[in-house]
Amino acid sequence: MPLDERKKLLCTMKTDLSMRSKTTLLDINRSTLFYKPKTMPIDKQKVREHITTLYLEQPTLGYRRITALLASQYGITMNRKAVYLAMVELEIKGITPKRNLSLNRTKEHRYPYLLKAHPPAKPGDAWAIDITYIKHKGGYFYVTCIIDIVSRMVVGYAINNTLDTKGSLDALKSALKRYPKPQILNSDQGVQFTSHEWVNFLAEKGIKISMDGKGRWADNIFIERFWRSLKYEEVYLRSYESLEQARKYIIQFIEWYNNTRPHQSLKYKAPKNVYFKAVDEATQLAETNNTQAANI
Repeated sequence: MPLDERKKLLCTMKTDLSMRSKTTLLDINRSTLFYKPKTMPIDKQKVREHITTLYLEQPTLGYRRITALLASQYGITMNRKAVYLAMVELEIKGITPKRNLSLNRTKEHRYPYLLKAHPPAKPGDAWAIDITYIKHKGGYFYVTCIIDIVSRMVVGYAINNTLDTKGSLDALKSALKRYPKPQILNSDQGVQFTSHEWVNFLAEKGIKISMDGKGRWADNIFIERFWRSLKYEEVYLRSYESLEQARKYIIQFIEWYNNTRPHQSLKYKAPKNVYFKAVDEATQLAETNNTQAANI
């Protein structure tokens, strides 16, 4: 009788015999009953590659979920602490909400959301501004971007290591130097956009202020989609050594995003193509109207 069958019979035997007598009768070495096969040594490099792959697919994963996925997808059973230490060595960490960049403090400088009642019809009608934070080896830095809502083109940006109104004003001033001012500029209710400096500057330029409703991130969905593109196509693929290095790569990405990247909602055209085509058409129409008026 094969050993496996004898072991099964040992477990099902109903008798008052001792375990020693049972194993003797069935010719089973008792040490085999307590034997556990040795697990194969884990290839640490392979584990790191799998962890990196899982993280790049979904950067929100923490070490607990990555431990579970290593077992389910790759058949690698590891202690959660070992996975955590491997992620520390790789300098990766699950992305989770940490910093609230939209704290408000100035009640008198809150404005209604205008884009629902006045949706932009063409490029240049309305812009949206927002701030996000990104990590580098020395800490955090902040990226402020202004996007044209219709063309999705980034018209202005600023990259700073402090979170204040100056960064937002720098981004807006750089945009106004290069492009005609919009009718509306939409933001959240953060301290940067409810400050006296910000509100007064927009009033001087004759730009209408629009603000998201409290907790309504979808009101600024256009720039939220840009943040997703920036993070998944650039930030999560690198480990920035310094603010200078991060600034270099992020500016490169913005230029590529504006000039080259096909945008699904734009019928796979690049944002700048859509923006400047609309500007050229508007210029030609204005010139035509002026010529017709002169001939009357």
